[in-house]
Amino acid sequence: MVSIYRPLLEECIGGTDLLSDLSDIIDRDGKLQVRAAGREGPKRSMHVLMDLMENCQHNDKWNIFYKALKRNDFEHVIAALKDADVPDSVRKLYCEVLLQPENIVCIQDMLTPEVQKEMVDRKSISSEDSQNIIYEKEMTGSDNAAILVFLDRLWRRNEMSKWIEDLSRIFSSMKHKELSQKLRDYITKKDETEPKIVQATQLQQEEPKRNENSGEQSTDAKSRSELDETELKTALEIDTISSREGTCSGELDIETGISLSSSILNSETHVTPADIEAGLTEPVESAHVQETDNGPQTPVGTSELTTGMVAKIEAELDATVERSRLRMETDLTISEKDEKDADEATEKEAFPLLEMREYQLELAELAIEDQNTILCAETGTGKTYVALYVTQEHLSKKNDACVVFLARTNALVEQQYEIFTKFLYNYKVYYLKTDKTAAMGRKLTAAKDEHQVFFMTPQILLNNMNSKQISLPDISLLILDECHHTRKREPYNNVMKQYLTLKRQGKDNLPQVLGLTATIGVGKSSTLDGAVSHILSVCASLDVFEISMVRKNREELESHVSIPKRETLKLMEKEKDEPKQIILNKMELIELYVSKTEATNQPKLKAHWNKKPKKRDGKAYQKWTTHFRNRVICKLKTDPKLLRKLHAAMTHLSGYNEALGVNYLMNSTHVAEDLKRKFFDDQQQRHQLVAQKQTTHHDDDDDDDDDAETRLMRYDEEICQQLETLSEKINPHLKTLRNYLVDLQSDLGEGMRGMIFVETRATAFALAKYISEELVLLRYKAAAFTGSKSSDSSEGMQEEEKAETLKRYRKGEINVLVATSVGSEGIDVPDCNFIITYNYTGNEADIMQMSGRARKKGSMVTHISDQTIQRREESSLQKALMMARAFDCLDDMKTEHRHKKISEQQNRLKDADIGSFFLENSIVKTNTSFAIICWKCQAFAVMGRDVRIFTGQHRVVLDLAFQDRCDFEETDEASRFKKRIIHCKGCKTKWGTTFSVDDIEVPVLKVKALLFVPGYTGGDLAEWKERKRFKKWGKVEFDIKKVNKAQLIEIFNQLKQDTLPSEGEV
Repeated sequence: MVSIYRPLLEECIGGTDLLSDLSDIIDRDGKLQVRAAGREGPKRSMHVLMDLMENCQHNDKWNIFYKALKRNDFEHVIAALKDADVPDSVRKLYCEVLLQPENIVCIQDMLTPEVQKEMVDRKSISSEDSQNIIYEKEMTGSDNAAILVFLDRLWRRNEMSKWIEDLSRIFSSMKHKELSQKLRDYITKKDETEPKIVQATQLQQEEPKRNENSGEQSTDAKSRSELDETELKTALEIDTISSREGTCSGELDIETGISLSSSILNSETHVTPADIEAGLTEPVESAHVQETDNGPQTPVGTSELTTGMVAKIEAELDATVERSRLRMETDLTISEKDEKDADEATEKEAFPLLEMREYQLELAELAIEDQNTILCAETGTGKTYVALYVTQEHLSKKNDACVVFLARTNALVEQQYEIFTKFLYNYKVYYLKTDKTAAMGRKLTAAKDEHQVFFMTPQILLNNMNSKQISLPDISLLILDECHHTRKREPYNNVMKQYLTLKRQGKDNLPQVLGLTATIGVGKSSTLDGAVSHILSVCASLDVFEISMVRKNREELESHVSIPKRETLKLMEKEKDEPKQIILNKMELIELYVSKTEATNQPKLKAHWNKKPKKRDGKAYQKWTTHFRNRVICKLKTDPKLLRKLHAAMTHLSGYNEALGVNYLMNSTHVAEDLKRKFFDDQQQRHQLVAQKQTTHHDDDDDDDDDAETRLMRYDEEICQQLETLSEKINPHLKTLRNYLVDLQSDLGEGMRGMIFVETRATAFALAKYISEELVLLRYKAAAFTGSKSSDSSEGMQEEEKAETLKRYRKGEINVLVATSVGSEGIDVPDCNFIITYNYTGNEADIMQMSGRARKKGSMVTHISDQTIQRREESSLQKALMMARAFDCLDDMKTEHRHKKISEQQNRLKDADIGSFFLENSIVKTNTSFAIICWKCQAFAVMGRDVRIFTGQHRVVLDLAFQDRCDFEETDEASRFKKRIIHCKGCKTKWGTTFSVDDIEVPVLKVKALLFVPGYTGGDLAEWKERKRFKKWGKVEFDIKKVNKAQLIEIFNQLKQDTLPSEGEV
């Protein structure tokens, strides 16, 4: 069916959307081909992917492909693709007529409710079919997916002539006369060429006549049932032949209910092709019948049979059948056990049973009783399986259950989703991805009625609650993985503040809350009382009055959970750090340049400038550069040229600060590579601007601006050149790590599998590359694992990259993950046997989480750091011990007293305004005119009146002239949602992306790249001094109208009509 429906599949989804789920069958080169094709559009990328699929030799490739489609919501499409038993007539009609490109457009018109109702009334499809078609369209956002389901249901439900006639009539009424005529012609042609079917009763009536005629023709001929002695011997040897070939002749005859002797005596053709293929006998040429003037005569090679010979044949063959029957029974008896074992193994694999240990059942006790609770147990105890067990029990008790599982990152959501789907085979489980935001709310609305368990990040839940697609009372069980993050402005905390507000309002149908964590932590507390108070505050935020811990079955838990050994290696101070001094010299020159600009004369900006940290290689300096740059953009009321220079200067200071972090742990060549990568785009854009100005006239006033930015570019080049001259010198810190990895390989051998934690993303990428290149002979294969890109100078990984990296790590294709803090929580790899923290530490919770990644027995956790980091590590370890004592205090506390303290904590929490955590409802929107400009160069982008909110979250531009103010860049990650990247035409700042709505390319704006000018109606922007910047669209204080899909398409079509030249102009 895939081959039949391929034209529709290529229209439904881009090949790049499926790549993250096809790592097992599409190799790296194949993925590069698909991504390259994606630059030409989603359809082209899917075409290349389908070619790769057809040429793939993997035995289970199509099941993996179907699983990838399911992850992208093509539920009913998969059901259509899986059935390969399709009549040839259907294949022919679909391939030659209905699935031709010009006809697919006509079929799209049949997806309207009116036409669907007519098809149901004609009984061409059922009402359930119609619902499934609409459901598929809503979930996938693709008309072609719905068409595929529609065409599949047509031929399965009706006789071919009926549904073709129905389609023909409807196409005719819809003015698709040509297609209607093609279908009528097909019916006519089919009736003319298709052989007539003869009924069995008709055959029975004709049989006596044939026998009578046959008797008259063979009156003077020898009997046609005669066999000579050789043929008799051949017949008797059938049993021996079938035994040798492993096929029981008796079995065939017993199953068909035909006597073997009867079949031989009464049949003209004794051997069928099936018999030959099964090895029952050798193929024999058909007997040649001599024909004379008197009619057909006796076949050559036959002889007359006597009554005695027939009796002998029957006796011998009856004995043969009996021997075959006995042998068949013996074979069945021998294979019964093997068959049963195979069936049980298959069933166990398809329908696994969840087996719980006693300590896990103890952890689940309160949750099974429908109480809110936190499951607090060490990493490796199987908290996920406890949550799964609780979910199973919850679903079995509630007919209308709705379980929502939240995890903080997509990688963790996907990991938990895969575990749950393996065991919840009796329920429908739905995974709502962040990469499907184009129709996320609509998807959840459609999925709510069909599914019982949902997986998503907390921010996705908040977004859907904001758009009123779901509310907390709709959920019956809410699971929060790594729930110790329920604090401050974390998404978990925003969800629970909404929960507590509804609880105070007297809502009694709120969900049961189940938190999962290995450690709650102690916050900023330094005393035991403070630690107890922190734990109680987390309980209050989660509305939990009892914590589930292992107390009775502690011995069993310790026998199953391995505690890794810990060791510490100290990094000595560097005697001389030449690369560091090279970078610091350039940073000092940039600071001097900024201090002489007009910016530092502004009172508010001067105060912030004077707060500049003295130490240029710490986190505080990085934070300061970001804040000062943002203040300059919003507060400085001067010309955009100065803003652009200051923006470039502060961006370079930020980049150099990160380079110092890389330099502390890596070689100078790694620092040079990092800087080249950071400022590559700026260098390219600057060269383009210089080239443009050389070919066009420009004012002399631009020269100073050119000099400033050219000087920064020169600084980059000079730093890289100087660093590369030091390439032979090895960083002593990196040498310490390398020597440890060499020793580790000799201890662990090929079974090594571990993680190295570092502080910054730049260091993670540099170290992963170094290990893979320098230690390849020791079989080290490393990859970086970091968060998403968060600043102009920082690197990051896309969600697809992270998911693929984790899959490769679990499969053993990678044996070392070099991770930032994002890798410390939830990554489940049982074979991980070493953890290294490379000059990095965290709080007490982080330390326990990182150590918990080492799950294998005999694992090692090694802390390689300088004296400063070691002191912080020791402080965190002391807090971890204090947390254990705090739990003891809570256990000793009377239940009533503990509950009272938690209630007091809840009362101290401010009453949460329901809207305050749903940004669209919390900000008072002003209905005033405003302009949107570039935050870097302050070039005009679009008027606020030409922006709309699409699907509840995207801010799309309706001004066709907008494209003249932008440059568009093709992307390697083109999909059905994302097509091209939008850049400012002047400074090349990324303004957003475009995505497709049917055949229309729609620009979507990125709020952080823009400034807002309140009250602007036209004229010189410089006269409007006020500038506002917002971190999130929800916080924008100006009213922006909403638009749905139909309205959006209508507006764009009208705009295109209005811009077309008239006949006179042409």
